[in-house]
Amino acid sequence: MIVLVLLGGCGAIGLTDREGKPPGEVEDVVLTIEGIDPSWGPLGEDTEITITGPGVGTATDVKVGNTEGISFSVVDDTTLLATVPAYDAEAVVAVRVVGSAGTDTVADGFTYANEAPADTDTDVDSDTDSDADTDADTDTDTSGRGKTGGVIQFGLVQYACTACYDPAMPALSVVATGKFHEPTRDGWLDWLPAEGDCVDSPSPAAPADTFLDGGRWLYLTSGSRSVAMQSDSTNTYTASDLDEGDFVRNAAYDVSLANGGDDLDPFDVGDGLQTPQAISELTPVELLYTNPSQAFSARIARSGPSFTWGPTGGGGSFVIELGVYSGSSGAPLGSVVCRGTDNGRMSLPSSALSAYPTGSLVEVGMYRYVIGSFERPDNSSTVETTALFGVIGTGILTP
Repeated sequence: MIVLVLLGGCGAIGLTDREGKPPGEVEDVVLTIEGIDPSWGPLGEDTEITITGPGVGTATDVKVGNTEGISFSVVDDTTLLATVPAYDAEAVVAVRVVGSAGTDTVADGFTYANEAPADTDTDVDSDTDSDADTDADTDTDTSGRGKTGGVIQFGLVQYACTACYDPAMPALSVVATGKFHEPTRDGWLDWLPAEGDCVDSPSPAAPADTFLDGGRWLYLTSGSRSVAMQSDSTNTYTASDLDEGDFVRNAAYDVSLANGGDDLDPFDVGDGLQTPQAISELTPVELLYTNPSQAFSARIARSGPSFTWGPTGGGGSFVIELGVYSGSSGAPLGSVVCRGTDNGRMSLPSSALSAYPTGSLVEVGMYRYVIGSFERPDNSSTVETTALFGVIGTGILTP
């Protein structure tokens, strides 16, 4: 019996450094967003913004709200221009820049509105504020702004061949977890490749290993459906006995820390997490074979395989993870993770699987991601949210 698991490692493939940025040039710079101008845009129109700060010129990906991989160009080491895509509803969203010098997020970096928001921090105010105003300002803690202060993850994964695992996997798994911690510069999703890239044997690293006490219960609620996550001795929130109905497709979930604890006060965030739609079709269709005697029938081209799926869209990312195993012993050989837009097709570079021998067994995970965030009320740090719908099948590596 072949034992398949998702792997972690290190290294990158299919990646090239941005022109004019040789490896090592910015080792001593930490990417930090210091300015976003303008910080708002009218509804229904694209808006070009300028993002400034140390290390911004190393950017490989820019995200505004739930929209990743937006168009941008680097001006110099500390400046880039990005185009914020049109949106038809008023909203305040995060701006995130990922680069070789690090990752930084401004939780309320851009506002969609029909008119410019009122400026509450002008030069005149800073010079002439009364003592009363100054006292009021100190009541708001923004020490975590631009940093990561937690993560909430919610996912549904379907396994095609449940008996291909030892022990056997469930046909469907729904998982919800949550963690809060002191603000850090690193994020929970920094390990993901930029859209259009692949990473060889990624090794996800948690930005924190000590978590805050927020009380016993954390809830995700969409309409009449509520997912209850209970805290354990490490202050990690997990849900148990979830089924397919708990993961409402293409829906917004409110996030509620019910009673608060020693470290965190209770809070409610409307529409704090967005789920994707389901994957209802994909190719190669042999990935979906459920009988062990037919498993590993999908032919995964070593020279650069292609995958398709449907339906498409939803404003998220699409991630394909391939775990490679020995065809004779089933021993793990490595893994490859590639990320693209949710446009229905992804072709992997020829270098992605070239290190593995023909005849290797392949576990193929195809995941639709929606990545978002909200601002933690106590210190304005960013809580990253991730929801995914995935399908995992099996194949064999061919020339």
